[in-house]
Amino acid sequence: FREIRRRIRSVENTKKTTRAMEMVAATKLKRLQDLLKQSERFIGELERILGTLVREKPRAHPLLEARAEIKSTLVFLITSDTGLCGSYNTNICEQVRQFLETEPGSLHFVSLGRNGSYFLKRANQIVSKELAVPRPQEIDDWIRLLAEIAKREFTERAADRVLFIYSRVVSLGSLKP
Repeated sequence: FREIRRRIRSVENTKKTTRAMEMVAATKLKRLQDLLKQSERFIGELERILGTLVREKPRAHPLLEARAEIKSTLVFLITSDTGLCGSYNTNICEQVRQFLETEPGSLHFVSLGRNGSYFLKRANQIVSKELAVPRPQEIDDWIRLLAEIAKREFTERAADRVLFIYSRVVSLGSLKP
């Protein structure tokens, strides 16, 4: 009888711990969702402003130069470093596979996340740089690095176009490549 009570208490304690972990995860998720909403508004406004600038002052900046012929494309592929994320990587890699079938010209990739690197190597694509997914405190430096790579490749005419392939969060259960 004592053994059964001890077992019941153990299960109840595990239940309490699990509930506390769920609450912490829910709080973190809510905070990330709020950040996503803020960033989407910011990005939308930035796109509007840049679109206006491009229409009103075309070719006022070297990065806004329209290339007559697209000979080379730099593609940033953003995947995860690890598994256990459902179809996240599969959907992005499928998008890249379709892109490779339809895209003319020279392509070279910067891969962010090991899963993307593995996919590109299996597809016999040129991967000029492989980067690991950053920790949250490294994201600002990571964005600066990506911007610098894209800017250098475009201004030095190593790439006539720069594209990003990634997953966009539509809802908790839906990510669209």
